[in-house]
Amino acid sequence: MINILLYAGLEPAAEPDLLRWITVGTTKFNNSHFAVVGNFLHPPQIHVIVADLEGPIHKEVAAARLARTWELERVGERMLASVQSAWRSLSREKLLRIHGEFLWPAGASFQVIVRRPSHDDQSRRSIHEIPSEEIAAAMKNITRDSLSIERDKLLVYVARIFGFERAGNHIQKALEGAFEELLETGDIVLLEDRVSLPN
Repeated sequence: MINILLYAGLEPAAEPDLLRWITVGTTKFNNSHFAVVGNFLHPPQIHVIVADLEGPIHKEVAAARLARTWELERVGERMLASVQSAWRSLSREKLLRIHGEFLWPAGASFQVIVRRPSHDDQSRRSIHEIPSEEIAAAMKNITRDSLSIERDKLLVYVARIFGFERAGNHIQKALEGAFEELLETGDIVLLEDRVSLPN
């Protein structure tokens, strides 16, 4: 029996105080078909389940999830080589997608869901563990629900969604990068420092 932490995402409302916490739970499964990769014995389905339930998930976070299922304190070099080999194999089989530093579900119909951390520290992510697509989705959701919002307020609200009370340089850079990309693609419109969705 193996436990894997997962997130159940909820789209945010317009204002931070109206946002609901995502729920954090566990999924359990039994599987007698195991594969040996490196020196680690594990079912390949674990990787697919992690990507499907938590995806897009940063590779480091996914490796840490798997380490906990094997009751390991940290991700060592041999384990990292093992899971990276498994990810590449599963990607070739189109069972998950690798996009930069993130593992994505393979399904063509998959849509990014904005996930806010719960009170459990394990659900908290650093800014580099959050894909830009999820940051962009949060920005579009808030802009849609607000109809029109000041640019600076939008960035503050998005930072709070992901659990950041203060936006340091790295966080601000990631938020501004996602914002600028949305402007370039025409997914949002900036007029006199107010942001809205295109008509």
